[in-house]
Amino acid sequence: MLIMESKTEIRRAIRAKRRKLSEQAQQSAAQAIFKFVSPLPVFGDSQHIGVYLASDGEISPHHLVELAWQQGKSCYLPIIDSKGENTMKFVHYTPDTEFFMNRYDIPEPVHDPEDLQDANILDLVLTPLVGFDEQGNRMGMGKGFYDRTFEFVRNTQKPFLMGLAHSCQRMDNLEPASWDIPLNGLATEQQLLLF
Repeated sequence: MLIMESKTEIRRAIRAKRRKLSEQAQQSAAQAIFKFVSPLPVFGDSQHIGVYLASDGEISPHHLVELAWQQGKSCYLPIIDSKGENTMKFVHYTPDTEFFMNRYDIPEPVHDPEDLQDANILDLVLTPLVGFDEQGNRMGMGKGFYDRTFEFVRNTQKPFLMGLAHSCQRMDNLEPASWDIPLNGLATEQQLLLF
């Protein structure tokens, strides 16, 4: 008998897998994605890059962030839109950024409302995810922030959406919903995929 797991159960299982990765495995994975992503023309050409602070076993983009800063690029972190629309805005991120813990217990940059930027200023977005398949489909945390925020990319060429994940997060086939926004590329510690 075939037992179908719910998306909640799948998310829980994948998140548990990535949390079990050792500190050494996490560091090696961060170096590997740096080697895949940093030479890409889309990274070199991008001046405004959306990034994230890794948590819950997510693969860290910190090497890419440091390179972006060295190259004079601007990096931005997502902020949950306080207007209750389940979307994100972005705030400038520098080595001097100060943080507080938001309602989801995630570090969020201290900012003023006028500091918030819309996602359409970004050239490249390095995004975490829970699961992915090799067709560019992405499973997030289930709240829809990513899909609502980047819905506009259906009609434009930017930003380039680059998922970052551990290979243990790969799924055979994700059935996308009509509102799901696919990735343009994905990097794990083992491979780079461009869609």
